[in-house]
Amino acid sequence: MGASGWRYTVPFQPDLQAALDALRDATFRRGDYAWFWERPWVAPGEERPRPATLAELVADELVETEGTHSIIDCPRVVEGPPGTTEGWRSPAYFGSVVPVTVAELALAVGTDRPTGAQLGLLEERVACARWVGRCATLHTEAGVPEQLAFWGYSGD
Repeated sequence: MGASGWRYTVPFQPDLQAALDALRDATFRRGDYAWFWERPWVAPGEERPRPATLAELVADELVETEGTHSIIDCPRVVEGPPGTTEGWRSPAYFGSVVPVTVAELALAVGTDRPTGAQLGLLEERVACARWVGRCATLHTEAGVPEQLAFWGYSGD
């Protein structure tokens, strides 16, 4: 199937891991993820109902290899980014969300306080790898933190 890109914004909070945990839980509750045990992915009669909990979902053997094609695939925040393209393939980054650095913000959008209108540029210009997400704080025009943006690619 290939990887799928995803993007989410949530209200700002300073604790990135808490924001990520809440976003993953909300994504699960909405059912906004790929579940390969339903048609058309499996033969008739081999379907399985969607899991009752997020823990059940991520423990599924097919989810471990194919992913959910959503933020659910990246459960932890890890500081970074690595200095090389090879570094993104490191197990330290696989399945993680890496905050955009001040230097990356400056190169991508020319400010350390990007607005929601600049999110597309961030996605375009900030390095990312499959099975790794990125996040950044988005600000109002007055420079006040307003939202957290999470984006990336996951799934096989």
